Amino acid sequence: MRIISSDTGFLVFRKLFQQLLSSQSPVVIWQNSAKNGAKVRCNTALNAFHFESKKLYFSPLEGESAEFGPGMIFIYSENGQIIFKSSFNEINSGICLDMPAELKLLEDPEITVIQGALGIDMEEVWRVKRLQVDEIQANSDVMKVKSLEQRSGNDQQILNDELFVSVDEEDKLFADQRESPRARPKIQKYVTLQTEEGETGRFALFDLSQGGMAFVVEDESFFSKGNMVYVFGIDAKVLDDPLIGKVMSVRSLNEANQEFKVGVKFEEGQE
Repeated sequence: MRIISSDTGFLVFRKLFQQLLSSQSPVVIWQNSAKNGAKVRCNTALNAFHFESKKLYFSPLEGESAEFGPGMIFIYSENGQIIFKSSFNEINSGICLDMPAELKLLEDPEITVIQGALGIDMEEVWRVKRLQVDEIQANSDVMKVKSLEQRSGNDQQILNDELFVSVDEEDKLFADQRESPRARPKIQKYVTLQTEEGETGRFALFDLSQGGMAFVVEDESFFSKGNMVYVFGIDAKVLDDPLIGKVMSVRSLNEANQEFKVGVKFEEGQE
């Protein structure tokens, strides 16, 4: 078992939570009931995490319910083979937990014990993806602009798959005003990103190109022109190094002002 402290392993913490947020992998949360000692368990997915407020936000999966109370909470993710403990904060629209002081990376014998104790059924959708901790801790420049040639093979594959897209009718009409053609995803996709203030979220992708992207938000005040954003994933695909961009516009998508499109231009040198 390896133990990663939040004080010295910030990059590992961020990488783990970005991975869970992008992949929407199941995360088991459980608590020993104060009434009878019985194990209260809920299968969830990570919705958001905020380093500034030191909070994690989870939502129960379909058919699950959360019945936690004050006290110690335990969290286990097979995606990364991570276990940690936290204190219960509140249940509102989701489950809010405090950011843990440390993460424990499990080895195979310990994984078997945890799975047996929780009665977890090993399903294919719970694909094991271990974190390469040593590489993460040594990589101190993850928030710097990197060209495609400087990126890992994983990043190159993701960007080649997602950025080299066909041009739709709107792109043809505005081709003279745009350096790179953009295309809207044929199926709904989501982008995982972090603001320069450390706020992290998952948003519906509107369009994407080598030069920039747009995504949809419900609250226009969350982003302002000039803000820097760091893109860490598209759907379940997690980048080893983020795409770095600047917010160029925040515009309403409808007359009722219920949704807003945030336009982002990627920093030069990332092609």
